[in-house]
Amino acid sequence: MVISHSEHDYVESSCNANLTEAPCVDWSAYFDVVASGNDYLNTEVKIPCGACVNLDASPGDALYGSTLDLAEGLNVVGKLVIPNDAAIEVRTRYVFVQGLLAMPGPASGSSTGISSEAEGDRVVITLYGLEDITFVPDDATDNAHHGGKGVNNKAFVIAGGRVDIRAMDPTCPSWVKLQSIEYGAPLPNVALGKRAYESTTYNN
Repeated sequence: MVISHSEHDYVESSCNANLTEAPCVDWSAYFDVVASGNDYLNTEVKIPCGACVNLDASPGDALYGSTLDLAEGLNVVGKLVIPNDAAIEVRTRYVFVQGLLAMPGPASGSSTGISSEAEGDRVVITLYGLEDITFVPDDATDNAHHGGKGVNNKAFVIAGGRVDIRAMDPTCPSWVKLQSIEYGAPLPNVALGKRAYESTTYNN
């Protein structure tokens, strides 16, 4: 769900003004996963405004090939970067983006061997749950005065934020020019000259 500007006039927040220059800290270090275990998952997982977190799920990283179950939701108020070679599944009741969720494009020439459903590195975000959810703008943002808004269940909400996902190598062609086209015999127009109810082959 995107909460549009026309509904509530959500804006990008001034506390995120320097996100481009903000140094990114790995997820496992930011949430101190080794020391705390999974205790941080018992509450909403939030990236604060102005902060940048890198989901360290690339080959050789701590979270590579794992599943993160964020039962209390994911709230990206600052910036969350998911690397282009990450392999991870994120399961959560909702995703709120009040800052920036970024997934950079793959390296040039890497589009051969794109991941499939059965194999290859890929990022999966699975939303679950039947409970109705209320989105409340973070107090640190410029949208806090808007108050809460019901967003149903399995919510993916962008409010005053951006999602920048680049799934394809920019050098990969999106279409292929055909060298030649051969036309066969034209098909008969069975509807020509008939009333609408006579042009169907469907029978009750």
